Amino acid sequence: QAYVDVNNNGVYDSGEPIATADASGRYTISGLLQGGYVIREIRRDGWSRTTPPGDWPLGFIGVNLAPGQKSVGNNFGNVHAASALAAVSGIVFGDNNKNGRIDPGEGGFAGALVSLYSSPNSYSPLLTIYAGDNGYFEFDGLAPGTYFIAESDGYYSGRTGVTSKFTLLPGQSLLQNVADVYTGV
Repeated sequence: QAYVDVNNNGVYDSGEPIATADASGRYTISGLLQGGYVIREIRRDGWSRTTPPGDWPLGFIGVNLAPGQKSVGNNFGNVHAASALAAVSGIVFGDNNKNGRIDPGEGGFAGALVSLYSSPNSYSPLLTIYAGDNGYFEFDGLAPGTYFIAESDGYYSGRTGVTSKFTLLPGQSLLQNVADVYTGV
């Protein structure tokens, strides 16, 4: 169901214009006059929204109607929550030439401490694991969102690596290698 969130509180309130989608997913909210509207969908348990992005109550469609105008293509996308989970994996490697790529002679660091963060301002990781053989690591069962990875190899003083922020989409499995460089510490 899609509705006009008249008071923009992220929750359907009695009396707000609402429509139920047909078998093809089409919906029509009738009787709207000229003006700007926030269109949201009612969350269904067990489902995760993919379009527009943003966790509930974020992720809405803004519509501005001129007199007599209709607005089309205001679609919401959803996937079953189990298929919405994401994963990231990669190799922690010694980036001797600091080019961010695994080159011949640059091997993985088994046992590197790999931490997943959800915010660049966070000092507490969401998850931490040790890289396995050849520096391989994997975080799975993740909610879609924006993350970054930091590692310390645990063996060589002054070596560390941090990735840029990356966004995991529902159902995505991303390869994100971590370049471990000597920092001179």
